[in-house]
Order: sequence, then C-alpha cells, then structure tokens
Amino acid sequence: MPEGKSILGSLTHGQEVIVEDGVAKMPDRQAFAGSVATADRLVRNMYQVAGQPLTDAVRMMTLTPATLMGVDHRKGKIAPGYDADIIIFDKNIHVKHTFVQGKKSSDSNMKQMKKDLLDIRIYDTREQMGLAAAQDAARCIHELLGTQKEINILFAAAPSQNEFLAALTQHPIDWSRIHALHMDEYIGLREEDEQRFGNYLKKQIFDKVNLKSVHYLFRENAAPEEICRRYSNILERYPIDIVFMGIGENGHIAFNDPHVALFNDPVPVKIVDLDETCRQQQINDGCFRTLEEVPLQAVTLTIPTLMKARRIFCIVPAATKANAVAATVQGEITPECPASILRTHKAATLYCDQESAEQIKGFTIY
Repeated sequence: MPEGKSILGSLTHGQEVIVEDGVAKMPDRQAFAGSVATADRLVRNMYQVAGQPLTDAVRMMTLTPATLMGVDHRKGKIAPGYDADIIIFDKNIHVKHTFVQGKKSSDSNMKQMKKDLLDIRIYDTREQMGLAAAQDAARCIHELLGTQKEINILFAAAPSQNEFLAALTQHPIDWSRIHALHMDEYIGLREEDEQRFGNYLKKQIFDKVNLKSVHYLFRENAAPEEICRRYSNILERYPIDIVFMGIGENGHIAFNDPHVALFNDPVPVKIVDLDETCRQQQINDGCFRTLEEVPLQAVTLTIPTLMKARRIFCIVPAATKANAVAATVQGEITPECPASILRTHKAATLYCDQESAEQIKGFTIY
C-alpha cells in the first residue's frame, strides 16, 4: 500500500486511513488502523527473519486461513479438484507470476502510482489493461451484490472500452441484479445510426448479458430537454453505484468538454455543445468520416452526477490520450481538464497502457 491517503479493507465500505512509514493510521493520526503488510512480505518475514521452514510459512498463508474460513475443500493447496490459484515467487520470495482460476493475471507487469486520491495503474498493452480492469470491476460488482439486492452501473461508449467490455462479459456476474445506465448521447442521429452510443453499448455488452433493466438516453422524436428531464428522474430512481468511463482527448469525462464542464453543475443531465477537439476525436476513433458528419450537440450526465458514484473505473488506452492523461494526473484540478476531478474521488482508479501513460512524469511508481 502506498504512502498517503488510502482505504483499508473494502473499496466501497472500508476505513479511510493515512499510510506513513509503512503503517496505516486513522485520519486523525491518534491510533493505528491496521496492518498494510502484503502476503508475500509476511511469508518472507517468517522465513528470512523468524527462521521458520518455508513450507510452514507458506502453509500459514494458504491452508491455515482457508481452513479457518471453511473453504479448505477448494482453497489452500495445490491438488486435483482445488481452485488453481497459484503464486510463483523467486528465491527471495518476490512474486513473479500470479494465476487465478488457472489463468495468468495481467497484473505481473503492472506499474502503480497515486496522485491525491486517484489510483493509477499502467500496463504494457491495452489488452492487459482491459483484462485487469475487468477483473477488478467484476470483483467490485460481486462485493456490492453481496451487500445489496441490486446495483446500478453507468457505462461509457467508446472504442477505448472495447477490451474492457469484452473481458467483463466473460466473468460470471449475476447481471439479472444489475440496472444499466447510459452516460451520454448525440443529438440529431437516428435510432438506427450505428454511431449512436446506445447502439454501441447494445452491441458490445447490453445484448450479451441478462440485465435487470437498460435505460438509454435516446428517445425517438423526443426533444433534448425532455430527454434531460426523463433521465434525471431515472437517476433518482437508480442512483449510480459504479461508473465505467474513459477520458477524451480534450480531457472530458462523458461529454463535459472543458468549455461546458462545471464541477458544481446544478443539474444531473444537460445539453452541451461539443468542441472541435471532441468532434475530431470521433473521426480519430473511426466513428465518422468527416467533421461535418459529427453532431454539434449532445446530451450528457454532468460531472457531479458521475462523482456521486461509489466506485469509478476509468479505462484510457492509446497514444492519442497521452496529453489528456498527463493533464489529469499532473496538472491542476480544474474544469480546463475535466478528468482532473477524479483525483478528489475516494474510490477511483485510472487504467492506462504504456502509450496513454507515456507523458506522466515525476511520480514514484510502487
């Protein structure tokens, strides 16, 4: 766990702490909050410092807790019929590879850093990034479904989400307890137009899983003002638990471009004019052929609406996003880079590949 502000335990229900000198303390620094030692560090200490046999140290971290938790019939050792959850470490007991359910985790080559409250994770490829984000998202969904009957997830539509959504659909998630919400949509396109974000989401995920309900922004022949009013009511009925989102080339989140982004926006959904950088991105992404084809306006959920979510997963690959990612992480927290507000959310993670993170400078990777 890195130095600074963090969360101990569950990302959604855990205890906020301050980590200093390798110790988790309560925010007022009047008491210790708990241990931040990782499992490999504990095994290493038992073997190298306490002088216990390595087999005993490993058993303390595997079979013993599995037995105490009542899952030793499938966890805690390598044997036929047991879950293939395996850690491979070197002679110094530093983790080299991780396998979960027999599949190699993409986290092995992950670099991690933190800026303010924002957790930043960098992977070698966008495929690894998508797999890791999906694994974390699935874990978060399972956790929330363990404490509430149904949850509400807000989805973004963009090519940056392709690998993530493809991987997410492969996880064994009880989608029948999930309500799907829709982040933003163009004004002026027809229902059947493939560039509509709702159609992207329908193809990439909504038609592939058995959702409890799906709520699209688009309504045929509806005025944009009516769409905003209707969707504001939907958000009241289905308050957002989780956001899956990206960052635009101009630093926007949803369609909150810099010239219309308000950190204290008084409305949950609004009509916006799209700036030229945003419209050009739609061509760069291969969604439109010419700038003239890209709509001038859209309906979008506002920044305060996004920030009310309990958990935010921000997935941002590709070199075209490098400037925006650097501004998000390194610049001031300002509407001039709307995504910079993510640094104030207590449970937001930014997932990058090497290309999108290439301009991040001057931060310690842990």
